[in-house]
Amino acid sequence: MVFITSTYLSGGKKLPQTMLRHLTRGPGKISAKGGYNYSAGTSCSHLPHLQVGCNAATSSSSSTKRFFAGGGGELHPGWSIPEANYHKYTYQPTIPDKHFYIGHYNYAPITLWLRSKRPTMELVMTSVKDFVVKMYGSSLGPAVAEWDRQLPGFGLKCLGVLGVLLGYNLFVSYVVSETDAYMAIEKLRMYELTSKMWGSGFFLSESEDLEQRMQKYNMKVIALEKLWDQAIQEATEKRDFSELTKYLTPDAVAHDGVEAISDQFLNYRFNTMPYGRDSPDTKTFPDNGIDSPGSSLFFFGDVGSTGDYIERKDNKMAMLKKARHLYTNAYIPPTK
Repeated sequence: MVFITSTYLSGGKKLPQTMLRHLTRGPGKISAKGGYNYSAGTSCSHLPHLQVGCNAATSSSSSTKRFFAGGGGELHPGWSIPEANYHKYTYQPTIPDKHFYIGHYNYAPITLWLRSKRPTMELVMTSVKDFVVKMYGSSLGPAVAEWDRQLPGFGLKCLGVLGVLLGYNLFVSYVVSETDAYMAIEKLRMYELTSKMWGSGFFLSESEDLEQRMQKYNMKVIALEKLWDQAIQEATEKRDFSELTKYLTPDAVAHDGVEAISDQFLNYRFNTMPYGRDSPDTKTFPDNGIDSPGSSLFFFGDVGSTGDYIERKDNKMAMLKKARHLYTNAYIPPTK
C-alpha cells in the first residue's frame, strides 16, 4: 500500500475532505491519522494534479521497502545473534555459519562431524535406494509381471503357490531318496569308529581307566602264578632245569593263554585333553581381563554355547533350569 498524506506534496496545503472522499473510488481507505492508504495497483489518472505526487510516493515507498528488506527485526533474518534471548536463537536449527567455525558449547563435535558427512551419507543412502529399486525393476519386476500374466486372479495365484509347495516337497523327497544309501553308509562308518574308540578306552574317565588297569594287572598276576606253579611242578618231576626255562619264552606264555605285556602305559583318552574355560591347561598365554568379553549370563544367559558339561555348568539361567523339560523333546539330566 502506498501511503499518501493529507497534504499536497508540492505546495504543502491540506487536501479538502471532499477530495479525500473522491479518492475512495479506488480500493484504498482513509487512515486514522488523516492520511490515506492507497493501493499500489490504483491509478491516479482521475486526479491530474496528484499524478506526479502519487508516482513520487509510489517509487519512494518501493525504494524504502527494498532498502529495509534485509534489516533486523523479530520476523526478518539477520547476520548476527542478538544479545537478548541469546539461547533462544542459538538452539534454533538455522544458525549463521560463522558460529560453526570454532567449538560451540551447544553442539557436540560429533554433531558437527555428522553434519559435514551428511552429503556423503545422503549420497550413499540414495544410491542404495536407487540400486534396490532398479534391481527390483530389473529382476523381480518382470517375474511379478509374468506371474500376474500367467496366473490372473486370486484363485489361480493360490493354486500357483500350492504348486510351488508341491514341487518343493517332490524335490526334497527325491534328494532324500538319492542320498539315503550314502547317509546309511556314513552312519555305519561312524558307528564303527565309535565302537573302536569305546573298545580302546577313549571315553573312559580317569577312575574307570585306573580300575580297568588294576583288573588287568590282577588277572595277569593270577595267570602268571598259575603258569609258575605248572612249570615248577613239571621241572621237579623230571628233575630237568630246561623244563623250567621252557616256560619263560614269549611263545610259550602266549600259547598258554597269558597275554604278553604290550599295553601302553599312557593311552589317549578324551578325559586327558585340556578342557574348560577356566582350566590353566587350555591357556597357552595369560589373558588380560580387560580384553575379555563380559559375561552374558546377567541378561540373556550363555546363549552362545551349550554350557560346560565337564564342569557341570548349565548355560541357562535359574528359572529355565527348573523348567527345562518344558522346552525339550528329550530331557537329559545334568548328571551321569
